[in-house]
Amino acid sequence: MITELILDYLTFAKTIYVKDGKKTGEMYGLTAAFRPLKDLYGDTRVVDFGPLDLKDVRQRMIDNGHERKYSNENVSRIRRMFKWGVENEVVPVTVYQALQAVDGLKKGRSLARESRPVFPVRDEVVTATLPHP
Repeated sequence: MITELILDYLTFAKTIYVKDGKKTGEMYGLTAAFRPLKDLYGDTRVVDFGPLDLKDVRQRMIDNGHERKYSNENVSRIRRMFKWGVENEVVPVTVYQALQAVDGLKKGRSLARESRPVFPVRDEVVTATLPHP
């Protein structure tokens, strides 16, 4: 079941996504990525999960208001979990290979919203912020 794969992967991830004894931001990213996967397909057998299912999960992210780039990152996290599953012989390689066929969303070519551009801070703001000698 997908839920079991998620639990096993998160157990593994807790051993590598840690710095100075604390979990890193990637652990929070994994948790966020896996939430719609679990909600939609938690009771699905791993061997029955395919590209259209992954696209459904991505659409749920978009429907929840997530930006295109964030949704792409989360789809990559899900694929990374399936790759780990292949490495540990709990996911057939054909399942992972099929998921690789799902392309990331392209800028301006999807219904996912784009993030706002980040501009450099104005020089006067930097100058006012720096400590004076």
